[in-house]
Amino acid sequence: MSSNQPISDSRKSLASKIFQPLVWTTIGALTALVAVRFLYPNAENVKINFFGKQLEVAVKNKQVTHEELLNEIFAKDFARAGAVDWVKKNQGLYPFTDTALVEKFSEMLPDRPPASQQETLQQRTERLQKAIEKVPSVRELRRKSKDREAPFQPVGEIIQVKYQKSGTKGRAFVPYGSYLVGRVIELYDQAEEKLLTLRCEEGISGADGTKVLLNPNQFKYLFGSIAPGMVNAIVIEVSNSKQLSNL
Repeated sequence: MSSNQPISDSRKSLASKIFQPLVWTTIGALTALVAVRFLYPNAENVKINFFGKQLEVAVKNKQVTHEELLNEIFAKDFARAGAVDWVKKNQGLYPFTDTALVEKFSEMLPDRPPASQQETLQQRTERLQKAIEKVPSVRELRRKSKDREAPFQPVGEIIQVKYQKSGTKGRAFVPYGSYLVGRVIELYDQAEEKLLTLRCEEGISGADGTKVLLNPNQFKYLFGSIAPGMVNAIVIEVSNSKQLSNL
């Protein structure tokens, strides 16, 4: 198994919480610009020229609400695509599934100054920090990435494991300051035939590259025998409510 292949589904990304409501709000504003009410005393349907095609909307009591218009827009593939495209081009808002959103994040934090400018390392650091503070969503995503929180949690990474002579059932030691401290993980052998569910606690320096320290029973169960040195295992993060292994 490769180190970048997910073993379980990640939780919903932060980007969806931030941008989806903005997109819907802006589309609501778009429909208000198109029309909130249509007064046609002798008609039951209204045809709207919408992004090069006609969108037909039923009229009740001589008017159409923004909700009815929205329902018609999103019921037609061409109208949905046109509305989303309009919002992107005119309001700079993107569906959270759009990869162009990633490029927009990059544009908010240009790595280099204009060619006509020179800056010291301190100036560059201050410039980027100020840019990050101006965009709360970028700041929060960077924090989550640093702390390896969803959607950046481990989902099948190869880590180095050792054993020590003692330990607590259902617990594993990780380096001081590790992003795994306090989290529940599943450890798999590389054949993916056995797994342990353990809660991680601070307790080792990790200076030799060890990421997880197991007790002898845990190590023997997972790898079949006690062996000196480090062994590779596969780790994913799971729910804190998951039952821990009795080893």
